[in-house]
Amino acid sequence: MFDYKPYGKSSEVYSWAINMSVLLSHKHPFPGVSQETFRKIVIEGGRRPKLPAWVPLPLKELLVSCWAHDADTRPTMKQVVDEMRTIMDGLE
Repeated sequence: MFDYKPYGKSSEVYSWAINMSVLLSHKHPFPGVSQETFRKIVIEGGRRPKLPAWVPLPLKELLVSCWAHDADTRPTMKQVVDEMRTIMDGLE
């Protein structure tokens, strides 16, 4: 997308994790950042959103894995769903 690579399933995983960070923090992940700056700090620099301290470690680890710079190392959406089920079961 922003780095002119084809959009694929790993991009969907990244987007899901970004949306989760917004839901958890109630904040825009990169407020006031232009597209040019986004390219520099996120795509080239590897910056990722900050998560609230109260987010359980297993969920933080899952989100971080979904934001891996190397898209080939990101989990599949099926793996994300399976891990979310495990995390949710642990909260009961």
